[in-house]
Amino acid sequence: PFYPACSSLEERSNSLSNLLQNHTDMSIPLALPARGLIRQFSGPNELIRGLICGFLRYAPEFELHIYGDDPRIHQLFPEARVHTLPAKDRLTWDHFLFPMAIRKHGIAMALFPKGPLPLFPPPRSVTFLLDLGYFYPALNAYRTLDTLYMQLGLHLAAPVSYTHLTL
Repeated sequence: PFYPACSSLEERSNSLSNLLQNHTDMSIPLALPARGLIRQFSGPNELIRGLICGFLRYAPEFELHIYGDDPRIHQLFPEARVHTLPAKDRLTWDHFLFPMAIRKHGIAMALFPKGPLPLFPPPRSVTFLLDLGYFYPALNAYRTLDTLYMQLGLHLAAPVSYTHLTL
């Protein structure tokens, strides 16, 4: 449905709930990666916290599964389904551990608020592009390896005709 820009979260939640009222016995499993949420304060991490709180408060029709890399994440969201996937590097976590875990849990829909899709994403995925600094080399905003990682991951996530990325 179309939501006017000024509609409240409550109105949006009620609208979605009305759409799903015939499916009250069915919840929609949704995965949300929260890697690094505990270790550092950042804009993307605050977005993830906001998404988690919003889904838990306003969208009970979703069965939210939060995946983190630090066991302390359970303390932040005790009312949620939290899964800990420890890994030493983000490449392993993003492209292997997280996709394998959501397949194991039967989750077909995931949000990716920190950028790149895994190499084998779930059938329904939403990728957020939060920082264009990766695509402006003159800014020198990130280390070269980080820039290449994000450019490649986001290039795979979006149709080339829309992104016009040059690697």
